[in-house]
Amino acid sequence: MTLEPVTLSMPPEMIRGLERIAEARDLTPGQIVRGLVEKELKRNTGAKTPNRADEPLVARLQRLLAADMASANGWADLAGR
Repeated sequence: MTLEPVTLSMPPEMIRGLERIAEARDLTPGQIVRGLVEKELKRNTGAKTPNRADEPLVARLQRLLAADMASANGWADLAGR
């Protein structure tokens, strides 16, 4: 992978925080920033759209709530459960 230099302006306290995180993880500040940018790019260009539900989360919630939803006599009853 070819890397091109980029200049960022950040407040000094942010730079110190970045350096502390990088040192604790035995990484360079550049590796931390590249990882964050990569995550953000994936989040914005991934297969999921922002409106698409997290399917594993929905499945867990359905399992958790199935009995209460089946037994409820209405919205008020469901909310009470």
